[in-house]
Amino acid sequence: MVEQACVMKLEIFLFGGLRVVVNDEAITTFMSAKAPALLAYVAATGRVHRRDDLAALLWSDLPEADAKNNLRQVLTNLRRFVEPFLIITRETVAMNRAASIYLDVACFDAHLSTAAARPPDEQMSHRQTAIALYTGDFLAGFFVREAPTFEEWLLAQRAHYRERALHLLHTLTQAHLNQGDYAQAIHSATRLLALDGWREEAHCQLMLALARSGQRSAALTQYKICRQVLEAELGVEPAAETTALYERIRSALTAPRHNLPAAVTGFVGRTVEMAAIRRLLLTPETRLLTILGPGGIGKTRLALEVGATCEPTFLNGVWFVSLAAVQRTDAEGLARAVADALGCTLAGPTDPKAQLLTFLQARELLIILDNMETMTDAAAWLSETLAKAPDVTILATSRERLNLQAEQVYLLEGLPVPTTLDATDEAFAAVQLFEQCARRVQPDFVCTESEAGPVTQICRAVQGLPLGIELAAAWVHQLSCAEIAAEIERGLDFLATTRHDVPPRQRTLRALFDWSWRRLTNDEQTLFAQLALFRGPFTRAAATQVAHARFPVLAALVNQSLLWRRGTTYQLHEVMRHFADEKLAESGARPATAARHATYYGGFLAQQEARLKSSAQKQALQEIDQEVENVRAAWQWLVEQRNVQGIAAAVGAFYHFLMLKSWFREGVEAFQHADQALQAVAARDPLVQLTCWRLMVRAARFHSSLAQYAEAQSLLTAGLAALRQLGATEEVAFTLGHLGGTARMQGDLDRAEYHLQECLSIRRQLNDHWGQAVALLDLAGVAHMREVYPMARDYCEAGLRAAEQAGDSQITTHLLTGLSITHRQLGDYAQAEHFGRRSLASYEELGDNYGIMQATLTLGELNRQLGNDDNAEPFFCRAIEVAQAIGDRSGEADGYCGLGQIALNRGAVEQALLHLRQALALAHEIQETILVLDILLEIACLPAAGDPSCAGNVLRFLSNHPQLPEQRRRRAADALERLQAAGYIPVAKFESVSDAVAQILRRAT
Repeated sequence: MVEQACVMKLEIFLFGGLRVVVNDEAITTFMSAKAPALLAYVAATGRVHRRDDLAALLWSDLPEADAKNNLRQVLTNLRRFVEPFLIITRETVAMNRAASIYLDVACFDAHLSTAAARPPDEQMSHRQTAIALYTGDFLAGFFVREAPTFEEWLLAQRAHYRERALHLLHTLTQAHLNQGDYAQAIHSATRLLALDGWREEAHCQLMLALARSGQRSAALTQYKICRQVLEAELGVEPAAETTALYERIRSALTAPRHNLPAAVTGFVGRTVEMAAIRRLLLTPETRLLTILGPGGIGKTRLALEVGATCEPTFLNGVWFVSLAAVQRTDAEGLARAVADALGCTLAGPTDPKAQLLTFLQARELLIILDNMETMTDAAAWLSETLAKAPDVTILATSRERLNLQAEQVYLLEGLPVPTTLDATDEAFAAVQLFEQCARRVQPDFVCTESEAGPVTQICRAVQGLPLGIELAAAWVHQLSCAEIAAEIERGLDFLATTRHDVPPRQRTLRALFDWSWRRLTNDEQTLFAQLALFRGPFTRAAATQVAHARFPVLAALVNQSLLWRRGTTYQLHEVMRHFADEKLAESGARPATAARHATYYGGFLAQQEARLKSSAQKQALQEIDQEVENVRAAWQWLVEQRNVQGIAAAVGAFYHFLMLKSWFREGVEAFQHADQALQAVAARDPLVQLTCWRLMVRAARFHSSLAQYAEAQSLLTAGLAALRQLGATEEVAFTLGHLGGTARMQGDLDRAEYHLQECLSIRRQLNDHWGQAVALLDLAGVAHMREVYPMARDYCEAGLRAAEQAGDSQITTHLLTGLSITHRQLGDYAQAEHFGRRSLASYEELGDNYGIMQATLTLGELNRQLGNDDNAEPFFCRAIEVAQAIGDRSGEADGYCGLGQIALNRGAVEQALLHLRQALALAHEIQETILVLDILLEIACLPAAGDPSCAGNVLRFLSNHPQLPEQRRRRAADALERLQAAGYIPVAKFESVSDAVAQILRRAT
């Protein structure tokens, strides 16, 4: 007996017999079979039952009083074992739904109901779980004497669940067949036949599964078993369809199964593509699948590889039909080419199409039609073939869509390439293909570290186009990879081969594209050439404005694989874009098209400026990011043409975008280049002057973000004077804000506050909530550096209100970071953690790397101060990694400083010194005085900092330094006093911070 105090879980198994388990212990000592029968009935029905009804169910042959007495005894017996799971009253009996009860039949029903409600791709797992529960008939072998009513219910339930299981096994078997999982199909069909041996459709399923897994003799034997069973059980012969399947399998035993050409080179990559195409081909709904892509993308080779894997699946095999050399392009020519490949002899003058259809009607096979773009006029005949030969599947390769109702399209793109020049990885298929091709002409070729960058450059230049990679790799025996990359940059004609076994139109990329070009109409040629101005993805609206595109012509280029469509955007393959650009130059239309391109994207940028500082910031950022290559090209054109109006309109949005992306180096280069270009324009033009200074003060802001404070301050100071003279109030406020920020980073807090307060005053006069938020953020930074943390918190909270009014997510998030820092310093660690986590999540959502660096530094320092060094370390490491990526040496220095303090906490003093000296060198290089002073203090206070007299010299210098906050000056003075008490007297007197840094770093070497 199981003690009630221990009862926690009840399991009732009704499939394959009756088992009752309480807390993993089977209950077998019921007083009679009617006790578990009653439990099974109440559990399976799931209802509340009147006691009178239960008495009648199990003791219908006894007087009512005797039946009720027997029921009481059974319920007493059940209470002994499962009382917590039953609710028994004077009138009713039911299962306790609040208790932990498992019932296999309920679980079976639930999975089937879930499967019926889910999309097709989610149904299989629920069905497989359900059938695994069906371990035998409902209450198999269970018998209750003298209970005919219960017996009647049991038999009905048994028949119901048996039929559901049979239907489920049939469905699963068919699904496995459709997915090409023949081992599972054999398993489920065999199980189905074990339950119902005369189900003819199950025999057919098993025959197919055996035949398609290569077990054709076993499939023929299964037919004989089917025939014997039907004769013995039902006295009938198999249906005609079953016999036809048998004959088809029998004929496939001796007939040829394919004509696939043997591969002469290795096959690289395309694992995902092969699996997807195979899955589609094995789905009954797929009758015609076109692998669509430009010339040289590898369609034929992929089709052959897929065909080889599918050969066992189709009873009559896989057949390859090359159409490249077929002379006749009508349906009759196509039919003759297919017949020749299949070995179908066409007799006399009779219509070859009709003869071939008769041949195909009795066969199940896959036909690969290669180069269907040469036969598009004849493609309509394929629909007739598919209708009259229901077991034929066609896999076509083409540069153009066939535009048939039955057609499904698989768009093939280039092989995956490394994303950056310094990230060459042999796992990328494009790199693997280059190495494989290179070894054909130079067997000892190895992609060394020095070759890695050029190989990546080659693969990226051709955007993973296999033919381009092969043509490039063929030169490695004569040129270095760097030389090959340079030649590709000069033009397409370099990518050529003289091999005799390569089709003429594939011997050069130019020949490949010329063939496609000649097939275009005049309108298609004009549009294709003008699309060369687009870099990366572009929208239909952009194509309309820049290239006067009409949708039918765009669609035609997509259908011919000269243009890719992804969602709502289009894109030219980069190699094709070079070809199109040549055609555009030949046409003489490039200048006008380039002007329209720059006008469109310059206007697009100008429209985003207000959105980048509002609640629409994230969406605007995504929209520009999607068009960033076109934006860069437009900016470059505007600069080259010295288009003052265009630059003036776009400068604000371009600046905000680059700042949000933390692309500081690009910002410096782009804005200084633009300023230099405009210097050649009439200098007295007010618009030119204003635009030049707008460019320069923004270039200064990028310099500041790169910790190049001297350059930033020089430009901002000159800009402020010029902008005041021009009366550009808003630009004056912008410049004052960044002058204040630069002064703060250099430790000149009085000057920083002076500029920032003036900036804030102007922003308030302009009712500029965004500008106020930025100024308040910097003022909070000043207060923090002065260790006036309540004021810093107040500035942050005021800034947060202004940022939320403006709707700028980035400034809002910067202020959340500021609140995290100030709450940490005020000792409110819970709030500090809250704001820190919020800011990091928001930065990550925005993709703001500078912000991510700041948030991880903030969370790292918070965890360090809380003593959670193991949590702090990953934050500092991530901050360093991001800082190095965006070129922020200030953030990198902060990260190393944090790691140094963690190492010190762990007692690793040498490691601490190493990190702190790295931080010191970085901070001193960028002249971030306050940070330099902090690091000097940390190093001088270390117990093993080196020469104690050197530490004393530094501490004396720090204890009197006016830019070091008072609390830290006291710390320096206390440390100096301890050294002096130990007998170490400072002898050197430093004149500058540089002197102190030099002595510390000199000691390190």
